[in-house]
Amino acid sequence: MGDQILSSALDGTARIWDATTFQLIRTITTRGSPNPSVFSEDGAWVLAGAGGTISRLWESRSGQELVQYSGHLATVRSVAFSPDGTKTLTGSSDRTAVIWQAGTGRLLARLTNHTHVVNSVQFSSDSSKAITASSDGTIRLWDVSNGREIMDLHQGAPVTTLSVSRDGRYLLAGDSGHPTMAYLWDLTNRSVIRTFSDFNSWIDIQSATLSPDRTVVATGHADSRIRLWDTELEPLPACPNTPCWWGRR
Repeated sequence: MGDQILSSALDGTARIWDATTFQLIRTITTRGSPNPSVFSEDGAWVLAGAGGTISRLWESRSGQELVQYSGHLATVRSVAFSPDGTKTLTGSSDRTAVIWQAGTGRLLARLTNHTHVVNSVQFSSDSSKAITASSDGTIRLWDVSNGREIMDLHQGAPVTTLSVSRDGRYLLAGDSGHPTMAYLWDLTNRSVIRTFSDFNSWIDIQSATLSPDRTVVATGHADSRIRLWDTELEPLPACPNTPCWWGRR
């Protein structure tokens, strides 16, 4: 959401901040930690894990809890909204991810092919695919309409974080190998086209993201440092008049 920032912390809270003044607007108690959290595309809702098997949906303006998503058998580690706002996605230590109907909490599909913890989840920009990353060293793409796996990518080391380019062609995945690396995948031919690593550092990559124009990768590390990398890709044009997945209002 362009004018607000959402943060989550180990104290079991999610906080909404004014992006201009950096003043705290609202605190949401998520009842546990860790508590990954994310805004819906229009900023109206906040989805957060609750330190256990249940995720919850809040109205961002009032802080009122609206929906519970109950169905995992272990801690929820990652959450995502579909860009069209109709579905949510959760990944768990129970080795599964679940697609939910956003407004009701109804379980739509359970994604079960991973053999280890699911650390990160995303939707594609057109909301048609779910993407999951796991400590089993794989990234898997799923058809949201039926929950079937349609692609698997083998990175090897435990995959900790995901980011998808705006055009849906490229996928960035960070891992906790030795040394830790981020891989830029071309999904059209299932190949790695770039790797990003500080070979002097064995510090885990805890977050990684592509810039909206896909020219820069930012990686966040457990040593409290952020590193920026050149993807050497042609930049995407500025957001057209049609809604863009990262900032629709």
